[in-house]
Amino acid sequence: TESDLRKGRLSRARFDRAVLTNANLSFSNISPDASFSHARTQRALFQRCCLRGADFSFADLSGSYLQDADLRGADFEGATLSGIHLARADLRGCKGLPWHQIDLARGATVTKSDYDAIQGLTDEKKARLRLRVVCDGPQQ
Repeated sequence: TESDLRKGRLSRARFDRAVLTNANLSFSNISPDASFSHARTQRALFQRCCLRGADFSFADLSGSYLQDADLRGADFEGATLSGIHLARADLRGCKGLPWHQIDLARGATVTKSDYDAIQGLTDEKKARLRLRVVCDGPQQ
């Protein structure tokens, strides 16, 4: 709780079931394939983090800040994301994002396929997310 891990090099870190409430992991390089499965990371800061392929399955990220984070290929199956901030995050290839819980994703990047696969939202709600939709293709 309230841990300060800013600018950490936490490659393949395992935070499964960890309690990281109010933790600051901003500017950290946590990927590839770090795991936060079933973790409680409410109100945590992950700004400009590299979290490619991270496992957030069944984690509680309520109120967390992931602006400008690289989340390509991350798994959010069963995660709680209410009040999460995903502005300008790279969400290409993410799995299991509960879009109905996400309000703040302005400028976040998704592929056309990802965008078309968003279910359970009206076109108006999808438009309010103000996502940056890019062509499908290799992720750089």
